[in-house]
Order: sequence, then C-alpha cells, then structure tokens
Amino acid sequence: MKLSFKGTIEDIKEGLVYLKGTTGLLLLLIFVMLSNFIITSMFNVVFPFYIREVVGFSGEQFGFLQTSWVAGILLGNIILGTFLSKKKAAKLFKRGIITQSFINIIFSITTFPIILSFFGGNSWTYFSVIAGLFISIGICNAFVNTPMYAWFQKTVPSQYRSRVFSVVAILIQLITPIGAFLFGVGLDYFKTHYLILGGNLLNFTFILIFLALGMTRILKEFDKTEQKNNNS
Repeated sequence: MKLSFKGTIEDIKEGLVYLKGTTGLLLLLIFVMLSNFIITSMFNVVFPFYIREVVGFSGEQFGFLQTSWVAGILLGNIILGTFLSKKKAAKLFKRGIITQSFINIIFSITTFPIILSFFGGNSWTYFSVIAGLFISIGICNAFVNTPMYAWFQKTVPSQYRSRVFSVVAILIQLITPIGAFLFGVGLDYFKTHYLILGGNLLNFTFILIFLALGMTRILKEFDKTEQKNNNS
C-alpha cells in the first residue's frame, strides 16, 4: 500500500510539473476548474432546491429534467459525428461555449417569479420550457467538451496522459465541494433566482476572460497541426 500511495503521489507531482510547463494546457485546466466550481456546484445544490422546493415539481419530473441534459449531450455528439466532423475545433468550441452561456442566462431569467407565474408555475408548459433549454445546453456542452478532450488526447504525450488526467480529476473533486458549500450558504441569504442568475453571469464573465487570454487560439493551433498531419 505504501508503494502504491508513493507511486500515486509521484504521478501527481509529474503531472503538475508537466501542466506548469504547458501554458495552453494550464489555461484550459484553470478554466475547467472555475467552470466546475460555479456551474457544477450550482446545478448540484441550487437547481434541485429550485425545482423541488420553489417550483414544486415531483421527483420524477426532476429526474426527467436531469435526463434531458444528458439527452442533449448525446444528441450533440451525434450532430458532431454526422454533420460537423470536419468543422474546426476552435470554431465549435467558441460558438458552443458562448451559446451555452447565453442559454444558461435565458434559463436564469425563466427562474424569476414573474416568468414562473407566466408559464403557470409547476405546469407541464414550464416543464417543457426548462427541458427544451436543458437539451439545448447539453448539445452545446458536447460542442465544447468534445473538441477540448480531443485536444487533450492529442496534445498530451501518452506517458503523461494518465498523470495529467489524475491531476485534473483530483483538482476538480477538491474545488467542486467548496462551490457547493458556498451556494448552500447562499441559499440562506439570497433568493434562488438571484443565485442562479449571479452564477451564470459570473461564469459568462470567466468565459470572456479566458477567450481574451487566448483559449480559442490554442485550439486554432491544434486545428492547424491536425490539418498539416492530414495533408502529409
């Protein structure tokens, strides 16, 4: 066990060293961590409370809404594989992440009491609106994650890949509970719709910052490399 634990620590150290020396990879890692800190934490804590306690949907309806997001990801990957397989990763990533952010903000607006009342509260009309938005978010999520993971797979050498992914997984597991705790505390002090809107606006701000720092430029370089490999 000691040898195994020691080996794991060494792998993590090597993964961190590799990340520090790879600017593009480190930039994407920081973005993924911050996005998980906000979005994943918010949808794990605030969203269930909103759906069950504020809107009053049943457990089955809540489950269907969660499934609609997964269905959107599957549909997005089918669209990517069938119609957009030759599109450049940078364009897919940028359009996907910006569109996803806008839809998240639209979802935030639908959580305000006046909009909730307009759609009849816990009605099937409001359920359909939320499900449609979540399917759209899932499709955009596929446009973001698939090019990003392809970049990870082809950029990181095989001897470092498992170590880098271990570091990424550990850091995400560490930061997500902190976000969940903060959102949980926030529920005691703020209205749910304000928390959802604030979280999505903060995430959109981070996206704009990271795009300005050159996140899409990294994927453009990846596209150029892939094109050269295909032509050679």
